[in-house]
Amino acid sequence: MARSTVLLLFLFIICSIDFSLGRPSGKLRIKRQSPQNSALASLMHFSNKLADLERLVTSYDQKIKRQAIQINHLTAQVDSKADRSQIDAMATLLNSKISTVKGEIKTKELVIERNQNQLRNLQADMTEVRIEYNQLLADTTEILNRFDGISVNCRNLKTGWEPKGNGPIMYLERQWVRCHQNEFMQSFVLNLASNYEGDNVRYVYRCCNVDV
Repeated sequence: MARSTVLLLFLFIICSIDFSLGRPSGKLRIKRQSPQNSALASLMHFSNKLADLERLVTSYDQKIKRQAIQINHLTAQVDSKADRSQIDAMATLLNSKISTVKGEIKTKELVIERNQNQLRNLQADMTEVRIEYNQLLADTTEILNRFDGISVNCRNLKTGWEPKGNGPIMYLERQWVRCHQNEFMQSFVLNLASNYEGDNVRYVYRCCNVDV
Protein backbone atom coordinates (compact mmCIF):
# COMPACT_ATOMS: atom_id res chain seq x y z
CA MET A 1 0.00 0.00 0.00
CA ALA A 2 2.74 2.46 0.93
CA ARG A 3 4.88 1.51 -2.11
CA SER A 4 1.98 2.08 -4.55
CA THR A 5 1.23 5.50 -3.05
CA VAL A 6 4.86 6.61 -3.38
CA LEU A 7 5.01 5.36 -6.97
CA LEU A 8 1.81 7.26 -7.83
CA LEU A 9 3.17 10.48 -6.34
CA PHE A 10 6.47 10.04 -8.21
CA LEU A 11 4.73 9.62 -11.55
CA PHE A 12 2.46 12.56 -10.84
CA ILE A 13 5.46 14.82 -10.13
CA ILE A 14 7.23 13.74 -13.32
CA CYS A 15 4.13 14.43 -15.38
CA SER A 16 3.67 17.82 -13.71
CA ILE A 17 7.26 18.84 -14.46
CA ASP A 18 6.96 17.66 -18.05
CA PHE A 19 3.73 19.54 -18.47
CA SER A 20 5.11 22.78 -16.99
CA LEU A 21 8.23 22.71 -19.15
CA GLY A 22 6.30 22.16 -22.35
CA ARG A 23 3.46 24.61 -21.52
CA PRO A 24 3.04 27.28 -24.33
CA SER A 25 2.30 30.96 -23.95
CA GLY A 26 -1.18 32.38 -23.80
CA LYS A 27 -1.36 33.03 -27.47
CA LEU A 28 -0.66 29.47 -28.48
CA ARG A 29 -2.72 27.82 -25.65
CA ILE A 30 -5.76 27.40 -27.86
CA LYS A 31 -3.87 25.66 -30.61
CA ARG A 32 -2.25 23.11 -28.26
CA GLN A 33 -5.45 22.30 -26.37
CA SER A 34 -5.83 18.96 -28.05
CA PRO A 35 -2.36 17.58 -27.13
CA GLN A 36 -2.87 18.67 -23.52
CA ASN A 37 -6.18 16.91 -23.42
CA SER A 38 -4.49 13.82 -24.85
CA ALA A 39 -1.78 13.96 -22.17
CA LEU A 40 -4.36 14.38 -19.44
CA ALA A 41 -6.32 11.47 -20.83
CA SER A 42 -3.19 9.35 -20.86
CA LEU A 43 -2.41 10.44 -17.31
CA MET A 44 -5.92 9.60 -16.16
CA HIS A 45 -5.70 6.22 -17.88
CA PHE A 46 -2.37 5.59 -16.21
CA SER A 47 -3.80 6.79 -12.92
CA ASN A 48 -6.68 4.35 -13.25
CA LYS A 49 -4.32 1.50 -14.00
CA LEU A 50 -2.18 2.57 -11.06
CA ALA A 51 -5.28 2.57 -8.88
CA ASP A 52 -6.05 -0.93 -10.14
CA LEU A 53 -2.52 -1.98 -9.29
CA GLU A 54 -2.88 -0.36 -5.89
CA ARG A 55 -6.08 -2.27 -5.26
CA LEU A 56 -4.38 -5.45 -6.44
CA VAL A 57 -1.42 -4.81 -4.15
CA THR A 58 -3.81 -4.07 -1.31
CA SER A 59 -5.63 -7.31 -2.03
CA TYR A 60 -2.34 -9.21 -2.04
CA ASP A 61 -1.32 -7.50 1.19
CA GLN A 62 -4.58 -8.58 2.78
CA LYS A 63 -4.06 -12.12 1.51
CA ILE A 64 -0.51 -12.11 2.85
CA LYS A 65 -1.78 -10.84 6.20
CA ARG A 66 -4.46 -13.55 6.28
CA GLN A 67 -1.89 -16.16 5.35
CA ALA A 68 0.44 -14.84 8.05
CA ILE A 69 -2.41 -15.10 10.54
CA GLN A 70 -3.14 -18.64 9.36
CA ILE A 71 0.55 -19.53 9.57
CA ASN A 72 0.74 -18.15 13.10
CA HIS A 73 -2.42 -20.03 13.99
CA LEU A 74 -1.06 -23.27 12.53
CA THR A 75 2.27 -22.70 14.27
CA ALA A 76 0.43 -22.17 17.54
CA GLN A 77 -1.53 -25.36 16.92
CA VAL A 78 1.65 -27.29 16.17
CA ASP A 79 3.28 -25.89 19.31
CA SER A 80 0.13 -26.68 21.24
CA LYS A 81 0.17 -30.25 19.91
CA ALA A 82 3.84 -30.57 20.81
CA ASP A 83 3.13 -29.25 24.29
CA ARG A 84 0.13 -31.57 24.54
CA SER A 85 2.32 -34.49 23.50
CA GLN A 86 4.84 -33.61 26.19
CA ILE A 87 2.06 -33.15 28.71
CA ASP A 88 0.56 -36.52 27.75
CA ALA A 89 3.96 -38.20 28.09
CA MET A 90 4.47 -36.56 31.47
CA ALA A 91 0.96 -37.53 32.55
CA THR A 92 1.61 -41.13 31.50
CA LEU A 93 4.85 -41.17 33.48
CA LEU A 94 3.16 -39.64 36.51
CA ASN A 95 0.27 -42.11 36.31
CA SER A 96 2.76 -44.98 36.13
CA LYS A 97 4.60 -43.69 39.19
CA ILE A 98 1.32 -43.12 41.00
CA SER A 99 0.23 -46.69 40.20
CA THR A 100 3.57 -48.01 41.48
CA VAL A 101 3.30 -45.99 44.69
CA LYS A 102 -0.31 -47.13 45.17
CA GLY A 103 0.79 -50.74 44.73
CA GLU A 104 3.56 -50.31 47.30
CA ILE A 105 1.14 -48.62 49.69
CA LYS A 106 -1.33 -51.49 49.23
CA THR A 107 1.43 -54.02 49.97
CA LYS A 108 2.49 -52.09 53.07
CA GLU A 109 -1.14 -51.87 54.18
CA LEU A 110 -1.49 -55.65 53.84
CA VAL A 111 1.72 -56.17 55.86
CA ILE A 112 0.50 -53.72 58.50
CA GLU A 113 -2.90 -55.42 58.61
CA ARG A 114 -1.26 -58.84 58.99
CA ASN A 115 0.99 -57.52 61.77
CA GLN A 116 -2.01 -55.91 63.44
CA ASN A 117 -3.85 -59.24 63.34
CA GLN A 118 -0.83 -60.99 64.83
CA LEU A 119 -0.58 -58.30 67.48
CA ARG A 120 -4.27 -58.70 68.34
CA ASN A 121 -3.78 -62.46 68.61
CA LEU A 122 -0.77 -61.96 70.87
CA GLN A 123 -2.72 -59.48 72.97
CA ALA A 124 -5.54 -62.01 73.28
CA ASP A 125 -3.03 -64.70 74.29
CA MET A 126 -1.44 -62.32 76.79
CA THR A 127 -4.85 -61.53 78.22
CA GLU A 128 -5.65 -65.23 78.53
CA VAL A 129 -2.29 -65.97 80.15
CA ARG A 130 -2.75 -63.03 82.51
CA ILE A 131 -6.19 -64.34 83.51
CA GLU A 132 -4.78 -67.83 84.09
CA TYR A 133 -1.85 -66.40 86.04
CA ASN A 134 -4.14 -64.30 88.20
CA GLN A 135 -6.35 -67.34 88.83
CA LEU A 136 -3.32 -69.49 89.69
CA LEU A 137 -1.99 -66.77 91.96
CA ALA A 138 -5.35 -66.53 93.68
CA ASP A 139 -5.49 -70.33 94.14
CA THR A 140 -1.92 -70.39 95.45
CA THR A 141 -2.64 -67.55 97.83
CA GLU A 142 -5.74 -69.36 99.05
CA ILE A 143 -3.76 -72.56 99.59
CA LEU A 144 -1.01 -70.70 101.41
CA ASN A 145 -3.57 -68.96 103.56
CA ARG A 146 -5.25 -72.26 104.38
CA PHE A 147 -1.96 -73.97 105.19
CA ASP A 148 -0.26 -71.03 106.79
CA GLY A 149 0.05 -72.76 110.18
CA ILE A 150 0.69 -76.25 108.82
CA SER A 151 2.98 -78.60 110.76
CA VAL A 152 4.35 -82.04 109.92
CA ASN A 153 4.94 -84.63 112.62
CA CYS A 154 7.03 -87.66 111.79
CA ARG A 155 8.12 -90.80 113.58
CA ASN A 156 10.74 -93.40 112.73
CA LEU A 157 9.74 -97.04 112.83
CA LYS A 158 11.61 -100.34 112.48
CA THR A 159 10.67 -103.89 111.69
CA GLY A 160 12.10 -106.81 113.55
CA TRP A 161 15.35 -108.43 112.56
CA GLU A 162 15.01 -111.20 110.07
CA PRO A 163 17.59 -113.43 108.42
CA LYS A 164 18.55 -112.11 105.01
CA GLY A 165 18.09 -115.48 103.42
CA ASN A 166 14.63 -115.89 104.91
CA GLY A 167 11.89 -115.75 102.29
CA PRO A 168 9.51 -113.27 103.94
CA ILE A 169 12.19 -110.55 104.10
CA MET A 170 12.31 -110.49 100.33
CA TYR A 171 8.71 -109.27 100.14
CA LEU A 172 7.85 -105.91 101.55
CA GLU A 173 4.21 -106.76 102.15
CA ARG A 174 5.27 -109.56 104.46
CA GLN A 175 6.93 -107.10 106.78
CA TRP A 176 4.99 -104.76 108.97
CA VAL A 177 5.95 -101.62 107.10
CA ARG A 178 2.76 -99.72 107.64
CA CYS A 179 1.73 -96.24 108.71
CA HIS A 180 -1.52 -95.18 110.32
CA GLN A 181 -4.42 -94.08 108.17
CA ASN A 182 -3.79 -90.39 108.81
CA GLU A 183 -0.09 -90.75 108.02
CA PHE A 184 2.00 -91.08 104.91
CA MET A 185 5.26 -92.95 104.53
CA GLN A 186 8.01 -90.53 103.88
CA SER A 187 10.80 -93.09 103.42
CA PHE A 188 11.87 -96.62 104.11
CA VAL A 189 15.35 -98.18 104.10
CA LEU A 190 16.60 -101.76 104.24
CA ASN A 191 19.01 -101.87 107.16
CA LEU A 192 21.74 -104.57 107.26
CA ALA A 193 23.03 -105.73 110.58
CA SER A 194 26.51 -106.39 109.10
CA ASN A 195 28.28 -107.15 105.86
CA TYR A 196 27.91 -110.83 106.51
CA GLU A 197 25.65 -112.38 103.91
CA GLY A 198 23.74 -114.48 106.32
CA ASP A 199 23.27 -111.75 108.90
CA ASN A 200 19.95 -110.23 109.85
CA VAL A 201 18.18 -107.35 108.10
CA ARG A 202 15.29 -105.05 108.89
CA TYR A 203 13.40 -102.07 107.47
CA VAL A 204 13.66 -98.62 108.95
CA TYR A 205 10.88 -96.34 107.78
CA ARG A 206 9.40 -92.96 108.57
CA CYS A 207 5.72 -92.13 108.98
CA CYS A 208 4.46 -88.54 109.03
CA ASN A 209 1.16 -86.79 109.50
CA VAL A 210 0.15 -83.25 108.61
CA ASP A 211 -1.41 -81.07 111.29
CA VAL A 212 -3.48 -78.28 109.68
